[in-house]
This record gives sequence, C-alpha cells and structure tokens, in this order.
Amino acid sequence: MGSSALRLEYLNALLAQSYARMGRLDEALTMLDQALTRIEQFGERMELAEILRLKGEVLLMHNRSATVEAENCFRVGLAIAHAQEAKWWDELVS
Repeated sequence: MGSSALRLEYLNALLAQSYARMGRLDEALTMLDQALTRIEQFGERMELAEILRLKGEVLLMHNRSATVEAENCFRVGLAIAHAQEAKWWDELVS
C-alpha cells in the first residue's frame, strides 16, 4: 500500500467521523472497520492510532454502553502512538 492509498484510508476515516456526526453511525463504523482492515492487511501503521481513536469516539456515539470496546480502541491507539513516538497524539487523548 503506497502512501497515497494510506492517506486515502485516513481521509475515509475522517469521512466516517462526519457520517457519525450526521447520525449515520452504522455506516461510519463500517467505514472505519474497512479502513482498519486495509491498513492491517498492508502493514501500514502510520495512521492507525488516529483511526482507532476515531473508532472509539464513534462507538461511544453509537452506543454509550460500548465503553469497553471504545476504551480498547483508545488503549491500543495510545500504545501504537507511543511506539511511534507521536507525542501530539498523547496530548490529543489526554
């Protein structure tokens, strides 16, 4: 997966966030899951932490009681961000 394809997955994740804000939560979760699947398939992890954060937010928008699954997204995303030394991401989730 090239950098432009990876960027496309990130842009799709942002679109999914917009869908969620419009109340199209099922579509948003599907888009985020597809983006995560494609990223994992190709081993490109540069945007993975941010997409996991977005998924955690959308999960909570979709179902307030999905705290365990959302928290898992946040924790895994945070661990990835730490491994990538992405200090800005740490600030974002604090």
